[in-house]
Amino acid sequence: MAQRMEGRKIVPISQIESKLSKGKEKDIDWVTIGALASKLPPRTSSNGNTYGIWKLSDLGLTTANNTVALFLFGEVYKQHWKTIEGSVIALLNANIMPAKEKNSQDVALSLDNPKKLMLMGISKDLGHCKGITRKEKPCTSIVNREYGDFCEYHVNAAYKKIKSNRMEFQSG
Repeated sequence: MAQRMEGRKIVPISQIESKLSKGKEKDIDWVTIGALASKLPPRTSSNGNTYGIWKLSDLGLTTANNTVALFLFGEVYKQHWKTIEGSVIALLNANIMPAKEKNSQDVALSLDNPKKLMLMGISKDLGHCKGITRKEKPCTSIVNREYGDFCEYHVNAAYKKIKSNRMEFQSG
């Protein structure tokens, strides 16, 4: 692994957009690492080819975490579609895809070669929030279990509920 990473710049998921402005990613030998948080069901393009969309997470330093979408087309999809959620993967020199909407902050990546996706292991800390939404469905937010079993939203909601019921917290 050390040999494959030698000379490459590690770019955290949270910094992909700021460090690699559109087009600049081709000038830098870079790598980003994330946990495969979720996989959407396979889709079919207008020309009949199957592709996949994955969500990668950096698992954040607290209950918040950053994600990026990874689109898998052609041979990349054929070789990696069986990768399981929770896998930790490295992406080598991924392509930054143009945003669908003009002012979108969402970053999406794609790969042009299956060898640019390296399986590194399985994350023991990747989890999904154990909170329940207002519609009585399980929350789908990604959490780093090292910091707890609930997303930032559900932690804040629980704090506000407790705060409103205790006199010591009433002063602000």
